[in-house]
Amino acid sequence: MGKFLAIVDRHLEVPELTPEILRESAHHITVHERDSAYKRKFYTQKIGVYFNYIGTIE
Repeated sequence: MGKFLAIVDRHLEVPELTPEILRESAHHITVHERDSAYKRKFYTQKIGVYFNYIGTIE
């Protein structure tokens, strides 16, 4: 947990999420399939972000 908090402390004032910051903080990102039909204009989609040192946050 200490290593993850050190990463968070370094990036408290981030104007935009860069690839470098994402690589440092996230182990991997899983994008799941849509729950609804493809013909709808708006839909929800589940995305899982697995952080380095702590895993996923629910």
